[in-house]
Amino acid sequence: MTSYLQRTQLHGWRRALAACFVLSLLTPFVAARAPETSAVGINVYYDDTIASAVDPCALADQSACPGGQPMNDELEFMAQVAAAYWSVIFHDMHNMEIRVAWVSGESPFARVVEVDDDGRPLVADVLVTAETNWFWDPTPFEDEEFDMTPKLYRDTHPAEQNEAFNGNVPEIFEVGFNGEENGADVGPDVLTILLHEIGHTIGLHDDIIENRPTVPCTEAIPGGDPYYHVDPALVGGANMSIKAFEQTEDLPITLGGHQQEEEDRQLAGLGDITVFYDCAHLAIGGIQECEGDADCEAHQGLMWIGPIPDARSRPSVVDILAIAEAAGWEEIHLPRKYSLGDGSWNDTDPWLGQQVPNAGNNVYIINQQTDATVNLYGDGDARDLYITDDNVLNVTFGSLDATRIELNGADTALNIDSGAELDSVYVNLYGDSTMHLADATADIFWTLYSNGLIRGGNAEIELNRLVNDGEIRSNGGPLTIVSTDDEPSLDLDGTMEWVTDRELRATTGDLTFEGQITDSIAIAVVVGNGYTMTFSDGWEQAYTNNPDTTLQMLGTLAPATISGETTLMGNVDPAGIGRFTDDVTFTGPAWSHLAIAIGGPTPGAEHDQLILDEHVSFASFLDLSLQGGFMPAPNDEFVIAEYASHSGEFDSVTGWDLGGFLRLELEYDTNELRAVARLAGDMNGDGQWTNKDKPLLAQSFGACVPDPLPCRGDMDQDGDIDKDDLQMLIRLLNANNGRTR
Repeated sequence: MTSYLQRTQLHGWRRALAACFVLSLLTPFVAARAPETSAVGINVYYDDTIASAVDPCALADQSACPGGQPMNDELEFMAQVAAAYWSVIFHDMHNMEIRVAWVSGESPFARVVEVDDDGRPLVADVLVTAETNWFWDPTPFEDEEFDMTPKLYRDTHPAEQNEAFNGNVPEIFEVGFNGEENGADVGPDVLTILLHEIGHTIGLHDDIIENRPTVPCTEAIPGGDPYYHVDPALVGGANMSIKAFEQTEDLPITLGGHQQEEEDRQLAGLGDITVFYDCAHLAIGGIQECEGDADCEAHQGLMWIGPIPDARSRPSVVDILAIAEAAGWEEIHLPRKYSLGDGSWNDTDPWLGQQVPNAGNNVYIINQQTDATVNLYGDGDARDLYITDDNVLNVTFGSLDATRIELNGADTALNIDSGAELDSVYVNLYGDSTMHLADATADIFWTLYSNGLIRGGNAEIELNRLVNDGEIRSNGGPLTIVSTDDEPSLDLDGTMEWVTDRELRATTGDLTFEGQITDSIAIAVVVGNGYTMTFSDGWEQAYTNNPDTTLQMLGTLAPATISGETTLMGNVDPAGIGRFTDDVTFTGPAWSHLAIAIGGPTPGAEHDQLILDEHVSFASFLDLSLQGGFMPAPNDEFVIAEYASHSGEFDSVTGWDLGGFLRLELEYDTNELRAVARLAGDMNGDGQWTNKDKPLLAQSFGACVPDPLPCRGDMDQDGDIDKDDLQMLIRLLNANNGRTR
């Protein structure tokens, strides 16, 4: 059982936290508003003296009084959180007070006790059922227990569209923002109930609406107007309305409408129907046509008659604009900003609600207009930023500060350039989207995840953790990715799904990874002519049987360089001159390969070569090949590797037999590895067959090691030198007059 002292400390902490939370919510909006305006002030306090209030500890069901300790402070705190959420949305100069208490045997309800001459609320009560086992969220300003998602008009069920709206509704108009629990069964959410009930007290309540100079909702039929008409300036000039909740004596109107129900009642002998409008609730949500349709049922407006059980709802745009119309609020700041089309981030026109986003807002740049581009010049703030549907955000000469950034779509892009800065906690690139930095920096406090393209030139990305399931590419200049974590945190190949477009590429600029890599790299690594890819803490190439995961070093005119201690277990293709500045180890299974192509004597231009500044340990496969129709002459030499020191040899060599008894033999010297064209049977090494070779060959009779290359006198390649090889040499001498081939 929690002690009284513990509970007192907890309650005090919660009060302080509530105050801090209110301030934290209000602060980002102050700079965005004109100096003469302020948020609607809502003073919330617990008051058990109001009508209908009960002592929860005096009830038989003590859900609100566990262990004999009433949850009055908890109720007051959660109500303060809900009120703070509303107060940062409505900015009119207006103050009101809300008294909260417990009620028994009834559903939660709100009542407006006093209004001013304009119908705006001054005093209201909110009472919450004491017998319900509510979910008391320890972090009510976050929604980690719920999968919160917006529901847009374009994605709603046709029944919802027809029943709840009138006019030309923007396709990105938000009609619901809620989510079901994503883990344990948390139970009914008291925050949702308080948001709903306080929504009544500040706008959608009969006592407010009836006392407004211009009543926005009426029950009069015929000729009634049960719609809340939205200011066109707030919705991109559209002419649209939000419908109040409509029902007959017993049930909401079905999609068939009045006429159909009238006919049904008359056929049943029940007489005419009576239709009325509940102006305190909205029509969006709970449409009968949605029954059995999970997608339709899962989203609704907060101010429908009943929140979703065991889920969380926060005010959506539809709720906010209806409340504003009902109560006559003029200064509105929507918590989620949707882009209406091309334009400047810092102007009001591109945004639903005609307000520039601030640090408390979630921002959506989505497909209201196909392939829209929003440009940020200067500074821009957001809480969460979502860019989808092939839309683009360009940040130029300023900074973008957002807690979480998510991109989705093959042509969706976030471009940071011209000295701009990106500051975020999480950045996620999905659906082959792109984040591009040019002469820019990005500071990502925690994680950058990408299955798209990370591209940059003269740019730096500082982060804690990187998970790459796509491509990382330098672009017209160096790109540096720095991990600030002491633990291995650069996961450069993510889930290691072997797809062709996953790679690290430094072909138009250097690419540097400063930090520890989590594991071996199983995707393609490509370094261009004269450029360097740096792994500051070293790296290990993984083996895969996918040819697209090759290390390509394209140093045709200048070395393509890898910096950092290197272990190679996969396919390596220099395709010119490849340079390693640190120790290199060839290891792993026998099916990992180094490919060396030879087309002439000049390194880089005509044959591949590795330059190894430090020690190299050779092992595994070496694949030799000729290119461009080139055929070396006997004793031609090709330096295929230069090194400071070496150990080991390749376990196996392919392509060494060039036909006509000409072979490329490996010679490991102190500082270089050569492939030398040798004639089999040319025992004195003069590049030709002569009678001088016969006694030398005969003196060498015996076993020789056939792997990785057979010894020079083993002309029939059977693993030894014997009379068969001598007879083959004699036949060749006779055929060539005893001198040459």
